[in-house]
Amino acid sequence: MAENSCDFFPPIPRPGKRAEAPPVVELPVQGGSYASPVTFKGTGLPEWDVYFSLTPANGDKFGGAKVKPDGSWEFTHSLEPGEVGVFGWQETTLERSAWTSVIRFTVK
Repeated sequence: MAENSCDFFPPIPRPGKRAEAPPVVELPVQGGSYASPVTFKGTGLPEWDVYFSLTPANGDKFGGAKVKPDGSWEFTHSLEPGEVGVFGWQETTLERSAWTSVIRFTVK
């Protein structure tokens, strides 16, 4: 077997590959105005992690809130003043959800 062969590391079985829904974002709201640090909160899949990225996407993520057993998550993040656009997702070790819609708001 070749050293770089994909057969060397068989795929990890995953029960029923399914696309998970993105986290539900309660704050911030579209068109809102907030002082920094901005509170992000909502609901998601228990034990998953919720992250956000600014738009345009630069590959950097922020957040990292662990979804609690009751499905809630919350964190604060400092953002520069001005018009801001963010999108979020939730992920676990082997899966990532779809992205939320872009949420645009103002940071004072």
